[in-house]
Amino acid sequence: MSRLTLIVAFLVGFVGLCAAFPIEYNDSEVRQLFNLAAHTFSSKTITCVDKAYPDPVRKYRTFFHSATYVDQLSANVSVVVYVDKPTQNIVVAVGVFESEDENVLKGKLLYNDPVDFHDLGNVDKIFVDIVDLKWEMIRKHITTPSYAQYTVTFTGYSIGGAVATLAAMRTISHQHRVPSAVKLVTFGAPRVGDLTFASSVDREIQSVFRVTHRGDPVVQWPPCVQTSDLGCSLNAPEAPHHFGTEIFYDNDMSEGSSFTKCTNADEDPKCSDGKAKSPNFNDHLWYFQHKVISYGQNDCTDVAGAEPSGAGAAPITIASILITTVVGGVLVSVMG
Repeated sequence: MSRLTLIVAFLVGFVGLCAAFPIEYNDSEVRQLFNLAAHTFSSKTITCVDKAYPDPVRKYRTFFHSATYVDQLSANVSVVVYVDKPTQNIVVAVGVFESEDENVLKGKLLYNDPVDFHDLGNVDKIFVDIVDLKWEMIRKHITTPSYAQYTVTFTGYSIGGAVATLAAMRTISHQHRVPSAVKLVTFGAPRVGDLTFASSVDREIQSVFRVTHRGDPVVQWPPCVQTSDLGCSLNAPEAPHHFGTEIFYDNDMSEGSSFTKCTNADEDPKCSDGKAKSPNFNDHLWYFQHKVISYGQNDCTDVAGAEPSGAGAAPITIASILITTVVGGVLVSVMG
């Protein structure tokens, strides 16, 4: 190996090490990120981002939005890629316009068809189908040469969080980023795969947080093999299992609310697992005091009496991508 090759290899490794996320949970930052997750349900492209980051440096930020109708879910799936040049970070947010009927949603999360995912363990096939559908759009932006050294944060609410998890793991598996440059934050996400997959996530992603709310039943779906203390058995590795680290809000999630960083493996009976026998579907619909889907649909604004239409909304079959940026202080959108 030549001296020049050694120098280049060292510099690449050095940059990879420098572009790393802190592993501590920050409530304020996650509340900002929640607005970007809600952004996936928005018809506009700027309001939710302004609420997440209300600073004047907008001309350095670019957004890419793509939505597709998915037959398996009878719902629209939306991906927003947010490029923040000042912080050199990309946020990939995934949203699914899922049903707000508890029984309908539960019927979509049965784990009847687990499949292998990049030799990382088995996951629910429906999540793989969705990430396959949206992957090219995600891959194109995170591998753009000018963004090659940017960190990437993946996020999503409910099923969107499950799909974001697979996108994060595929990013690492395909070596588009070193693990330390990938962050994952989900809100009210179901179990994604088996114990092997959960262990793979724990091993590969150093900065990962599963935000859960009180009696949210969706985080208990599909069910694991329960232990007597309401945890999940490690003796059933083929069963669905959560990865860590769970951040549990046993309250209304208002500003300044306390939370528990759950450290008893990945299925802590002192956190959301302990609420398995007293579920409350409203705790899934509401995060950080916002009814998530309707909040996003109304451009991150709470409207009194507004009811989210969820899967009842007219299907979106957009094959193109809406590219939005700010040029000279003017918001410019182009369908591409």
